[in-house]
Amino acid sequence: MVRALTGVVGVIRWGYYNAVAVEGYTITRTGGTYTLVARVVPGLINALNLSMRPLVFVTPFLWEGRQVEWTWPILEDCTIREGEIRVRVGAPDAWRQGGDDGLPRGTAGDNPDRARGRRMDPH
Repeated sequence: MVRALTGVVGVIRWGYYNAVAVEGYTITRTGGTYTLVARVVPGLINALNLSMRPLVFVTPFLWEGRQVEWTWPILEDCTIREGEIRVRVGAPDAWRQGGDDGLPRGTAGDNPDRARGRRMDPH
C-alpha cells in the first residue's frame, strides 16, 4: 500500500542552517521506504550546506495548537533536477515523544530558545 503526505512549505537543513527551501512537497511511503519529492524555491539554495551531512527535511505543523516541526533524516545525496529534489528519507522523527512537555522530539520543546521565539538560523 502506498501512503502519501503532501504539504506546502518545508526546508532541508544542515544543523541550524538552511540548505534548500521548498514550496510544495510529497512524501510517499511504499513498504518501509519513504521518498521525498519537493519543488525548490529558486534563489533559496545553498549548495555548500546541501553538500554537508547529516541533512534533514523539516516541515512545520500544528500539534495540540502549538507550532512544532516534523523532521525526516535524508538518507542519500540530494540533487536538484529541473527545480525538483527527489530523495529517500528515513522515518519521521516527530512521532518519538520528547521530554516532560509531551512534545515530539525534534520540535520547539527540545530547544528553549526556539520555544521563546528566538531565531536560530542566522539566514
